Amino acid sequence: MLIGHGLVLLSSILVLSQLPSVKPNPVRGVAFAKDGKVVFAAQENNVLFLRTNDAVVLSKLKMDSPVVSTLTLSDDGKTLAVAHGKSGATGEIVTYLLGKDNSSATPIFKLKAHNDLIQSLSFSPDGKLLASCSYDRLVKIWSIPEGKLIQELKDHSDSVYAVAFNKDGTMLASTGADRAIKIWDTKTWTKLHALSDSTDWVYALAWSPVKNQLLGAGVDQTLRVWALEKDSSKLIVSAYAHTSGVTKAVWTSDGTKIVSIGEDKIWKIWNADKLSEIKAFKPLSDTPLSLGLSPDGLTTAIARVDGKLDLFDLKTGDSIRHLVPFMEPKALLKSFTPTYSTVGKKVTIAIKADHFEAPFVASSNMKGVTLSSFAPSPNSGLSLDVQIDANSSPGICKINCKSSKGQVLEIDLEVDRFLRIAENEPNDSRLTGQALVLPVSVKSSLNRPGDCDWFYIDAQAGQEIAVQLQSEKDDKIFAPMLQMIAPDGTVVAESAQGWLAHVCSQKGRYAIEVRDRDYRGGETLGSYRLHVGSFPIVTSVFPLGAQIGKENTWVLQGVGLAGKNVVKATIPNSFKAGDKVPFETLFPGLNVVAGKTLVASDVLEKKHVQNELLPVPSVGNGLFADQKDVHVWKLQAKKGHKLIVETMASRLGSNVDTYLEILDPMGNPLPRVVLRGLSKTYTIFRDNDSVTSGIRIEAWNELAVNDYVVIGTDLMKIRALPRNPDDDCRFFQLDNKRMAFEGTTSIHHYLGQPIYKVSLNPPGTTFPPNGLPQITLFHQNDDGGPRQGKDSLLEFDPPADGIYTVRVREMQARFGPEACYRLLVRNPKPDYNLRLTPANLSPSPGSGVPVNVEIDRFDGFDAAVEIKINGLPKGFIAPAFFIPRGENTASFSLFAQADAKVPDVGHGKWIVKSSTQINGLKVEKESQFDAPKLGPKGDLKTIVSTDELTVKAGTEVKILVKIERSNGFAARVPLDVRGLPHGARVLDIGLNGILVNPKETERFVTIQVDSWVEPGSYPFVVLSKREGKNTEFAAKSVVMNVVR
Repeated sequence: MLIGHGLVLLSSILVLSQLPSVKPNPVRGVAFAKDGKVVFAAQENNVLFLRTNDAVVLSKLKMDSPVVSTLTLSDDGKTLAVAHGKSGATGEIVTYLLGKDNSSATPIFKLKAHNDLIQSLSFSPDGKLLASCSYDRLVKIWSIPEGKLIQELKDHSDSVYAVAFNKDGTMLASTGADRAIKIWDTKTWTKLHALSDSTDWVYALAWSPVKNQLLGAGVDQTLRVWALEKDSSKLIVSAYAHTSGVTKAVWTSDGTKIVSIGEDKIWKIWNADKLSEIKAFKPLSDTPLSLGLSPDGLTTAIARVDGKLDLFDLKTGDSIRHLVPFMEPKALLKSFTPTYSTVGKKVTIAIKADHFEAPFVASSNMKGVTLSSFAPSPNSGLSLDVQIDANSSPGICKINCKSSKGQVLEIDLEVDRFLRIAENEPNDSRLTGQALVLPVSVKSSLNRPGDCDWFYIDAQAGQEIAVQLQSEKDDKIFAPMLQMIAPDGTVVAESAQGWLAHVCSQKGRYAIEVRDRDYRGGETLGSYRLHVGSFPIVTSVFPLGAQIGKENTWVLQGVGLAGKNVVKATIPNSFKAGDKVPFETLFPGLNVVAGKTLVASDVLEKKHVQNELLPVPSVGNGLFADQKDVHVWKLQAKKGHKLIVETMASRLGSNVDTYLEILDPMGNPLPRVVLRGLSKTYTIFRDNDSVTSGIRIEAWNELAVNDYVVIGTDLMKIRALPRNPDDDCRFFQLDNKRMAFEGTTSIHHYLGQPIYKVSLNPPGTTFPPNGLPQITLFHQNDDGGPRQGKDSLLEFDPPADGIYTVRVREMQARFGPEACYRLLVRNPKPDYNLRLTPANLSPSPGSGVPVNVEIDRFDGFDAAVEIKINGLPKGFIAPAFFIPRGENTASFSLFAQADAKVPDVGHGKWIVKSSTQINGLKVEKESQFDAPKLGPKGDLKTIVSTDELTVKAGTEVKILVKIERSNGFAARVPLDVRGLPHGARVLDIGLNGILVNPKETERFVTIQVDSWVEPGSYPFVVLSKREGKNTEFAAKSVVMNVVR
């Protein structure tokens, strides 16, 4: 990666995983200071500041993670960015302000940036952006110096190894293990190009310092140069460069030459225009990981795996100075044998290590493991006895060995469930599968993308087979899929959780397939261990919950349960109603397939018997025994006493998709509402899924906001009409999912489907025919709404006293031990919760941060909620406001006045107080948030002409919005208005939104308020957007008083 004017930094972690053996403390990253007098080097968890003329260590920065994976320097030479972390766990970034002589550094910010090691960092030429990439497949863009995430690019399908900005900062390149080089527009963050010429992983990227040409290289041993513009891309030259993978390649500062290093330990200089080799220098002492070029272009610093860092003359290739000698590790584990054992066994591990002396003590993280260490004789090395209890679970036994001198060795001993055998390749098809004799453990790997491993077992009819897969990597890297196929070719069991269980119905040879969910493969997936035999696995449990403190009988299904399919257990009194109960709490020592959840309740629980009467409140637990099974419950209800009847199945991990209906005392369908068709139009332009709130319609001249329409069996409510023929009609949604009303379920709608505007009328209402449908909706429900998943919910207002029938059936004809559900009958408990985003706020002086407030409403709670904000630091302000009846969102501006100061470290939290009326009683709630911080001066300020305005419902009002640009920013500025109440909208929105063009500083915004909007005071937020940085600057909240 080229860092402006010849300053170079290259990541190195990716190479290490390919080396058969790695000496300790490799130098992983290197960069020259702008004056060329200091080199910054990353070694272990340190950054060394090395003086180039005498190799003196001027300073050392120590990170709190195991390894510094990469570092880079800004073009102006003032800011150093360092990435450190732990493989498979964290990737953190720290930025430093360098001292005048580059011998010291002051921290600016640090942040947790990725979920794995960061592979590359790159500053934009102006130093205002920092790009990072990681094994976690993400590219992230951070604002400097704030350290705020402004963009996340998710286009890569595998680890990302390199990122680099071009010379003017208008384009960003990224690449990695998916072999593609992606080019991004840094203003819009849209992908401009995807270069697919490379045939294997790409490790290195570097832009020419003089023109828009990009250099890429990697495992396929080839250098390639592309000419790139935003609207064009062309591969202009390529050359076979090294006999092994190219680890790094960079341009000289004048753009005429390229320097490359490779896993063949050779470094070379190339003519940049022709990619013709100028000179290949003598082999290095070990594999090179990174190189940097001095600002004068005369010297290169090359870092290697053996811990050496040298300065080399670019003309002669001679070593000028040895900057970093090989650093002996405090303790180095060379080997230990055996590397695995079996539960219930004792094993003696022979340890070979440098710089580690006996006596030592050992400890382990695994239950049931006893350790004792000894050194039989001075020349026989170190030994460790490991006794593993028969009741221990298979896994990785992490052993920590510590000597009397404080030296530490860490050993990962693989513990298998059964005796291990080796994988027998090839086994990548059903024809070449490996035969296993049970019980057995086998260690294997998926060697390439698309690879599948097949194993065969011979089983008797009635034999129970348990399968467990344990992966070296987590499910983000390797998502295992298991499948078992019977002798007749039928798939009899499959799992995505690493557990599989089956009772064989016939004698014969069964096949087990192992693959990755996304068909990934190769070294990045690591290895896995497969245990096959007889051991306890619970695949289902019934019921899915029980009353707290009451002994309950649970029916378990699975294999290896030794006849203990019926277990008595009690949910402890420490749990509260609605709590999820860990499986281990009730059934210690048993394995359960992931995704199953048990829930605690505080009401009577019953198990299904046909026509069983459920009192209010109570829970009925049902299990569908066959695909024709329909469960009937009875419910005694009184007129005027509303009830909630709902199922819980999919939310608890059951595979059941319930359908719920309530019948009258005579057993007939119970009408809920009558829909009368009033007008008709059609869907156009495209098919529509069951989630999206926008649907394109043919005509809307007979429609209005808040009208109900029916499409198929889906009753929806209009939130906003189209603004033009190319705009969608917007329907009410919750959690970004379209809502259905009166018990209907949101479904897919095809192109050209009729849409009927309808009125809602009481059951039994009749009308003269008008040529449009008249539809009676009954008390029936499939999916209960965006938060219910596949579970059903009905709000039931009994029309008369009586015993009603509640009927539950399964929509997908699923049945068997896993097809269970819970039926809850309860009184409504109207309530709400508030959520604020973002929670951590840092407004700039004289600007605000828009804060979105969302309300979760429960059990028919529909009232307005008043909100007040207290406890803000001095200089920070926010308005009191309310969320109108039936609405779910609002917005306000947390504003920092021009004289606001950074809050004291000890300043308490700020408080959001809300109040409302529920069942005639005042309810108050309180939430606390960390004190806001004061952000740096922004590029924009947004100013509105008034803090308060009055508008009559059914009319329009204008507000003048002014902006102030700073920091040299002169581009166009988009405006946005958030938090307007339902029925109010901004009129003057063009194809690009509301814009303040370059050289303009103000514009009017027109707001229309529909005639039906209720009188009240509604705050809203006007904000400006800084394109390219994805930052927002809000004005003070404006209060709009709506009157009649």
